[in-house]
Amino acid sequence: MWNNNGGYNLINFSDLSKKEWDKLENKYFNRINTIEDDNFKPHYYQLDILNKYENDKFEKINHSVILPTGTGKTFLAAFMFLNYKSAFKNDFMLFTTHRTEILTNAYNRFKSICKNDDFLLVNDENINNIDSIYLKGKNLFITNKRLKNLIDKNIFSKDQFGIIFYDEAHHFDNSTNTNIFEYIYNFFKPKNNIALTATPERMSGMKDITSIFDNVLYKMSLHEAIEKNLVCDIDYYLIKDDSGITLNEADLANEMKLIIKVDNDKRNNLVLKSINDYFFDDSTTLIFCINIDHAKKINNLLINNGFKSDFLVSGDINRNIKINDFINKEINFLCVVDIFNEGIDIKEISNVIFLRPTKSKTIFTQQLGRGLRKYNNKVLKVVDIATNINIKNYWIDRFQCFMSPFNIKKLIDKNELIFKGVKLYIDRLIKEDFITLIKKQNEYAMSNLCNKFKVWPLECIDKNSGKKIKYKLIFNNNFTNWFEIFEFVNDEWVIIDIFNYDKYIYYKQSGVNFKNFNILLFLKKTKSFNDEKSEFIINNFNYIINNAKTQKISFPYNYGIKFFKDVKSIKNDTLLYKKFSNDYKAFIKKVDDGFILLKDSYIYPYHRELYSKKVVDFWDKLKIPKNHNTLFKITKDEHFVSGSLLTDVIVGGNSSINNELYIKSENLSLRDYFIKLINKKLNADF
Repeated sequence: MWNNNGGYNLINFSDLSKKEWDKLENKYFNRINTIEDDNFKPHYYQLDILNKYENDKFEKINHSVILPTGTGKTFLAAFMFLNYKSAFKNDFMLFTTHRTEILTNAYNRFKSICKNDDFLLVNDENINNIDSIYLKGKNLFITNKRLKNLIDKNIFSKDQFGIIFYDEAHHFDNSTNTNIFEYIYNFFKPKNNIALTATPERMSGMKDITSIFDNVLYKMSLHEAIEKNLVCDIDYYLIKDDSGITLNEADLANEMKLIIKVDNDKRNNLVLKSINDYFFDDSTTLIFCINIDHAKKINNLLINNGFKSDFLVSGDINRNIKINDFINKEINFLCVVDIFNEGIDIKEISNVIFLRPTKSKTIFTQQLGRGLRKYNNKVLKVVDIATNINIKNYWIDRFQCFMSPFNIKKLIDKNELIFKGVKLYIDRLIKEDFITLIKKQNEYAMSNLCNKFKVWPLECIDKNSGKKIKYKLIFNNNFTNWFEIFEFVNDEWVIIDIFNYDKYIYYKQSGVNFKNFNILLFLKKTKSFNDEKSEFIINNFNYIINNAKTQKISFPYNYGIKFFKDVKSIKNDTLLYKKFSNDYKAFIKKVDDGFILLKDSYIYPYHRELYSKKVVDFWDKLKIPKNHNTLFKITKDEHFVSGSLLTDVIVGGNSSINNELYIKSENLSLRDYFIKLINKKLNADF
């Protein structure tokens, strides 16, 4: 083995104790699994996650943690397990993922942190000895394929594990893995499921994993991790492709088409140029190639030009030897296909070269992440070949993976190339055209992003001056949450902090009783908090208000009854009424399964122009002629399940129960009564 003086120390392996062997194995052979310092002290954001999980583990089942590669997901998972065990001492844990390297890394990390717990790693050596008795009372680490096979053999009970970790959970429901994660998820019934990933978008293109693991304990983007100095800085070199090829979506989706176009000498020789122009001698470089033949070809190109190189692909029997040679700089270049996309963490990687174009943001982010782990103040050098790719949002999608919208805007508007944690080096031969292309793609991407928001105008009155004040609230697309509010001041829209707002305002709407309604408290109570969405809204507000759809209805009432769902519940035996001219009335009583229109009530059939067939059917049942145009007295109680059908029958069609009916004890319309309840809840909460 190498010593610190550059020579060798001879070691007699047969003389080593188990502890000495484990130490040696971890230092030299398992170094790819060592991803954090051994002081085991969580970062501030990991403490935030643990604090949230402390309460949520009792109330929620499906949790997700979204952290970029290199920021300690596995480290955090071990502490989450300890947190879980503090409450459920007799429960056991299952940790599953799709690759052995990831699993071994997690197993070693858990053992080093959770020293009082026993863990079993299912591997080639013990898989044939496993049965239900052997696994009973074990905290288990197992790949998802092996786990599915054991489930099919009835090895497990459904409640065998109290907490299950799904690592690299973006593979959840991935057709290439035949939905193994989903199969496991549907079988077990734990107290907690926890999804861990750097990229929440699922590989199959379906909704991201938070649609299943909906309690998001924390979400951090890669650009946020870069700017917070949690991963290493990036020098990103964009090199002009002189080969003259043009790629489209069909090329990227078909490996054969892609290799025919991309695997040419002119483009491949850019690897040599990049190495000579940008890389330090004796640095370690990972090269992502198109397929196995391409990886072999690039490897031969490097060797023939005097570089120490090798290639590594799936099924390579010398896999561990090559990885350790790479770590120890016996070789400086490793040509790979997809085997290094995720799960193998080599902090010594200094450079990454992208030779395979990919439309997948997930794959790109995972590949970029291989070199982002902090080590000796390194700066990761990335070489990307700027091939002409005829896909609307290809390059903007790529840059959004590691740059914030604010920095992309500075690149487009001011041609800035240096940002916190990222330096761009764009080949001078393509710089002007490339920035123009990025600007065009950004506009296209922005128009799609704006469809995720809606604008809700709000108009209030200043109690001191009596002047109207205009606001705009930015909502998500389905109006379930609003994130930021802007005020129109001196002919421009200005963001305001509603929690430190000093204007004395009130809300007024014709025909609705908002007297004594505290609109400021309402805004404080209903605001949603999402740092990622707020950042985007603040940086792109003008674009949003000019492109997103605007909703023009009563904000405090319509959103209030959505937010305070319980205020719309009417207690049983509550007496309601509808008043007509000359003091004629319909009386209604609320019951468990709907409403009772009471005997001797008056209704006004065919009074309005719009009414449904169900309404007409009810009037027909009462033998009311279609030319009837006056009040009609019913002679017995009538039951209604639907409140809207009830009010349409009473008033003659085209009605709203909240506007038409009054609560007798309050002498208020249901709408005004609900507003009163909302205001009451606001004042109680604050």
